[in-house]
Amino acid sequence: MSGPRHGGSRRCATTNHIHTHKGNNMQAIHNFLQDEDGVTAIEYALMAALIATALIAAVTILGDGIKAGFTAVVNKMTVA
Repeated sequence: MSGPRHGGSRRCATTNHIHTHKGNNMQAIHNFLQDEDGVTAIEYALMAALIATALIAAVTILGDGIKAGFTAVVNKMTVA
């Protein structure tokens, strides 16, 4: 036998979680539930979508007023 025995398990190099080859599904489920990286990404995506929706709504509601304001400024500059 060469090298240490780990009972059929190995440690993942990127996440440092223990992965088993003997079907230890409870440990895999536990690792999945403890991993919060995906939750954080979803929260950021939801915030970005909410901000984008608010910006679209604001531009839609205020767009005509802003356009009229710029048109008035342009007209005054052309006359002067």
